[in-house]
Amino acid sequence: MSEFDNTPIMPETTGGAPGPMGWIQTWIKAISQPNEQTFIDISESPEAQPKTAYIWVFVIGILSTIVNGFVQMIIAATQQGDARSAGATVGGALVALICSSPVIGGVSVLFFALGTAVIQWIAKLFKGAGTYDKLIYP
Repeated sequence: MSEFDNTPIMPETTGGAPGPMGWIQTWIKAISQPNEQTFIDISESPEAQPKTAYIWVFVIGILSTIVNGFVQMIIAATQQGDARSAGATVGGALVALICSSPVIGGVSVLFFALGTAVIQWIAKLFKGAGTYDKLIYP
């Protein structure tokens, strides 16, 4: 007879809801464990708010604009015949890129929110029980 109990010691949880996750952890969890409980956990996270989704879309809109702009600048610079016109092209494109990336991020958020609202409206027409807040986050 052993005087030690062999039951594992589990850390105490507070409320059962998962803690806040960043976008990388959220997407890794969604892709690596695609089941119903995973998406329930993600949607019940304290971070599961429209504001969080809007921020993620805004940042990704800015980053994709910057990456696309740099690729376009490289292509434009390599196609120019002389270095002086290539420098002017790259300089102008860089200014346009810096000015336009936040605008593109905002437009991305606008169309993301409108698209989600249209999908939610169509779901409601078919007697869907979900909410906009739950649909827009994960």
